[in-house]
Amino acid sequence: MKLEKKCIIVTGGNGLIGQSIIKNLTDNGAAVINADLNVDSSLSHSYQHSLECDVTKKVDVDKLISFVIDKYGRIDGLVNGAYPRTEDWM
Repeated sequence: MKLEKKCIIVTGGNGLIGQSIIKNLTDNGAAVINADLNVDSSLSHSYQHSLECDVTKKVDVDKLISFVIDKYGRIDGLVNGAYPRTEDWM
């Protein structure tokens, strides 16, 4: 439980790499907030909170930060796994 009581935001948490990051963080005791464009409710068992967030839009990022501060009182870490989905993405 190395990360117990730590609050960490993961952007792009629904991606393959993001899912692994979230699993590792939660396995180590962190409270994880997944911020992704396409929130997949079937993955919600993997982390405490999932918020739809476009990290290229200030209003979405502001809502994310406000939610985390209101819920946890702080942000201890950020893993930026979000990336643009281009035509060659699949």
